[in-house]
Amino acid sequence: MELDSLKVVRRLESAGITSKQAEVIGTTIMEVIKDKDSESNLVSRDEEHLTSKVKDEFLKLCREAEKMTHDLEQEIERPSYTKDAQDRATNVETRNELYKQADALNNLDDKIDLSFLELEDKIDGEKSKLLKACLAVVANIGVRAIWIYWK
Repeated sequence: MELDSLKVVRRLESAGITSKQAEVIGTTIMEVIKDKDSESNLVSRDEEHLTSKVKDEFLKLCREAEKMTHDLEQEIERPSYTKDAQDRATNVETRNELYKQADALNNLDDKIDLSFLELEDKIDGEKSKLLKACLAVVANIGVRAIWIYWK
């Protein structure tokens, strides 16, 4: 955030605050803005790190799902030289395996969804903390300005 400190000082002086007090308030405001910017950068880095972790986990789960699909396709395509009864039994086993793998994929999807929800909750929590900190700083500046004014 860009702020013209000279304008701030002049506006404060025009409001009846002494030049020295106006300079102190202007300097304090600039310091708060710099602190706020550095906190914002910290939260952004945390968000990027968490997003990267979720993305890595998602890619890992996708690779596992692809491998399971490939293995299943290989199993299905393998020629069978058995009797009809054995073929039916194999088909039942294959179908059961497919159901198990489908359940495993659904569980992986649920884990990914849960990870994204947890990430969103963490990001919202950090944003809330940052907003509270900014409000506390602004309130502190206001109190100091009033204190300096009445001094």
